[in-house]
Amino acid sequence: MERERGRAAHLSAQCDVLALSLEEAKSASARAAQAGQKHEANAAAARAAADCADGAMECYDVLLALLETEATVVGAAAAAATGRHNSFDSGSPSPSSSSSTFDLRVAAANRRSAETVARHILAKLDRDSPSVGGKRIPQRRQQHRPSLPSSSSSVLDASWEDSSGYSHTNR
Repeated sequence: MERERGRAAHLSAQCDVLALSLEEAKSASARAAQAGQKHEANAAAARAAADCADGAMECYDVLLALLETEATVVGAAAAAATGRHNSFDSGSPSPSSSSSTFDLRVAAANRRSAETVARHILAKLDRDSPSVGGKRIPQRRQQHRPSLPSSSSSVLDASWEDSSGYSHTNR
């Protein structure tokens, strides 16, 4: 009988040790779950920041293209007005009027292409605007956006998704 009481006490002590180990494991599991949730939240925030940076790079790229094409159109128009050929690479003028007209047409086509890309990025930003409770949050109002002049379709016009090196992210 004494042996059985000793064995029962031993089993009781082992149960107590196992109960304490279980409590420690539960506590460690809860801490690990909390750390995992924190890591997941940080990863989601980093992803959102990367998406915002991606959008900012796209917008900067479009603005830079618009600025460069505007400068090219102005330079080509000035060259056409003075009757000189504006060679964009060499800077050596020649009195060819048809070349000036050609340069102006190329510059205008490039400008139309840049404007088309700008329209695509604005449409994409409108489409991807965040929503709360199923309702879209208007970030920009249509009437405040400067309107880009409409242009005829050009061979240079391509969708933004096809022409941008920055927009190929998974959403």
